[in-house]
This record gives sequence, C-alpha cells and structure tokens, in this order.
Amino acid sequence: MLWLFRLPLAVVAVLGFLTAAVVSSEPRVGPSPNPIPMDSVHANQIASAVMGALQDPGRNHTITLTQAQLDSLERLANHGVGTVRPRFQIEKGGATADVTIDLGHKGYLNLSAHADESPNGFPPLAFRIGSVPVPSALTRWLLNQSVIALDLPAPEARLDRFITKFVVSKPGKMVVNIQPDTELFEGLKAMVPHFSTSLDPQLVRFYYNSLLDRDLRSGVGAKSYATFVNTTFRIVVQRSERNDPAAETRAALVALSMITLGPDAKNLARMVAPFDAPCVPEPSTFVLSGRTDLPKHFSLSAALSIVFAERFSRAAGEWKELSDSTPGGSGFSFVDLMADRAGLRLGMAANGDRSLLREVQYGLAYVGDERLLPTAALHKLREGMTTKEFESQYVSIGDDRYRRIVVQIDKELDRIPLYKATPKPDIG
Repeated sequence: MLWLFRLPLAVVAVLGFLTAAVVSSEPRVGPSPNPIPMDSVHANQIASAVMGALQDPGRNHTITLTQAQLDSLERLANHGVGTVRPRFQIEKGGATADVTIDLGHKGYLNLSAHADESPNGFPPLAFRIGSVPVPSALTRWLLNQSVIALDLPAPEARLDRFITKFVVSKPGKMVVNIQPDTELFEGLKAMVPHFSTSLDPQLVRFYYNSLLDRDLRSGVGAKSYATFVNTTFRIVVQRSERNDPAAETRAALVALSMITLGPDAKNLARMVAPFDAPCVPEPSTFVLSGRTDLPKHFSLSAALSIVFAERFSRAAGEWKELSDSTPGGSGFSFVDLMADRAGLRLGMAANGDRSLLREVQYGLAYVGDERLLPTAALHKLREGMTTKEFESQYVSIGDDRYRRIVVQIDKELDRIPLYKATPKPDIG
C-alpha cells in the first residue's frame, strides 16, 4: 500500500524538477529603452510589408528586415506589453528570438528560438523553454499541431509554404520569403473575436444600427460630438435599468468609435464584431472643442482600452503621436494625447468598478464639450512637434520632462466631474 503514497510524491518531485528547469529567478531579457520617434517609422515599415503580403495570399512575397527595425519592434513591445519582453538578433547564418515572460513574485519564463538559414523551404528551428532544449524535429511537430488545432486540411504543408526562404543577406539584414495561405489566415481571423471576452458583439451591433438609424449620415457640415455621445448614453442609461450596465457601456463606446472613425474602423469592426458592419460610407464630421481630430482620438482610445489591455491601449496612443512627429506627419501633439487619455479612462471605467459605472453613464448622458475635454487647458499644450523638436526636448516617452506633462494632463482631466469616477491609466 505504500505505493499509494509514493505516487503523489513522485508526481510532485517530477513537477518540481520541471518547474525548476523551466521557471527562472533571472530574466533573460531585461527592460529595454523607451521608444523614440524613429521606432514608429521602423514598426510601420515592418507592418506595411507584412500586411501587404497577408492581403495578397497565395503569392510569394519578399520581406527584408534590418536589425534596426527589429530593435524598434523590441522597444515598442516592451513598452506596450511589459510582462512579455522580446529580443531579436540577426546573426551569421540565422536569427535568434528570446522572450521573457514575467510571472510575478520574481519568477520568469524564458523562451528562446533560433532559426538557421534556409534558401529553400521552412527554416530549421531550435527551441528552448527555460533550460530545457526542444529538438528541431519536435519544435516542427509542435508548430504543426498548433495549426491542426485550427481544424484546417493539410496543415503540415502550410508551414512549408508560409516561409519559403530565410537568409541573412549581410550583417544586420535578413531576407524572408513568405507565401501566406488563404485558409490559414481565414482560420486565424475567425478566432480573433474570442480574444475579446468582455464585449458582446450583438450589443455592439444594436448600438451601431441605432446610431445609423438616427440619420447620422444625412446633412452637410460638422456635428457636435458631445451631443452624439449624450444622445447615445441616454439609451445606455435606460437599458442598464434591466441589463448589465458594464456590457451596455462597452458596446456603446465601441459602436461610437466605429461610427466616428468611419471607414478607418473596418479593422476594429472585424476584430470585435462577427457580423457585416458596413462603416459609414460618407462619415459625418464630428467636432469636439472646435476640432475634428479629437473625436477620433477620444473614441478610438476608449474602444481600444475595452478590446485590449490598458497598458497596450495607452502605448498605442503614444506610438501614434511619435509616428506623427516624423516627416509627413502632423507633428507630436499633447492635445491629441489628452484626448487619448480621456477616452482611455472611460474605456477602463467600462471594464472596472461597476459601482462607479452608473455615475459615468449619467455623466456621459448629459455631457457637453467642456465636460469631455478641458478646452482652456488644451490651448496651453504644445503640438505640431517634429521628430527633431521632440527628441531635443524629451528624448523619449520615458523622459521625466515628458512624464511631468502627462501628469499635468491627468490633473486637468481630474478637474472634470466625469473623470473623478474613472481609473487613472499608468503613465508608463
């Protein structure tokens, strides 16, 4: 009968050994420097190349990546995610990706993958979990199994077709040929709505259609964004008497964003709503504090903070401003950043303390321009800064001078009754 007691002890011993081998007390990838304007340029270059290939599946596409671009991607990912820190390195004969996941309580899961050059076909991969190496053949099998989970035919062939070439053309530069598979990406797209468990797609549809029914597309000229918001939230207040207030608020804020952004909201719609939501063909022009750009910043930030984590949503607004400071952009704007943070706070309230939610709903149901953004304070904030001007004064978005202005922005928002009931996002 002693074996009955030894079995659990053996299991505990094995689990303890595996945990010690996999979980480390030291991170392999530490925090990286804060992003600078050029990081957004490099990230946009990568995104444009990859999105161009994904939108044209079935054909072979060549993507060239530099170490500078990968370094930028690493800094942005560190800033936007935090608990998951990647590091990418182009090496002679291949490339390595290290990822550290902060498990809390000074525990870290360190992952590493190395890809060897392959002029033809999918590159050989070596994977490591903590101190446990995973052979290349087993790594390939695990990747195939993850594709099988999508329930698509012949998944093994898809990996071979997805990457058809991987070479390091010269130090600090690698060339990857990819051939996106239509069925694979349709399967991935179908999974996207499941990552937003806090949002009811049918409620989004209800509010979206309700807003369209109010004839928002008719007429010429700009319309008050504050009126648009309070009209919507009077419906939210009424429906919340018998339905879940948090669900109603989240759906209304996302629908507001889809209407306000017009055609630009198509990607957001695909992400959160598994239905055909034709964004307004001729979007109405909404005005907030005398400007037409602020409603878009405000509503998109609110929607992103509902769909994604707060830290990523905050970082996305900062990345957008960094990108605007580069040649061809409108310049870095603390005014836009205030609208971003205001929308972020409302989205966080919809995901947060329900005891404060009704107060927020009533505030939005009777809101005006001055109750959404402090107009007087907006005129004191600097905007239109070029990359050179931003870097000479702030260096990066981690600089104390930059952070002091963000603190002041939050203080100005705190003076508005609506935001006293909202959580305050991290400065970064």
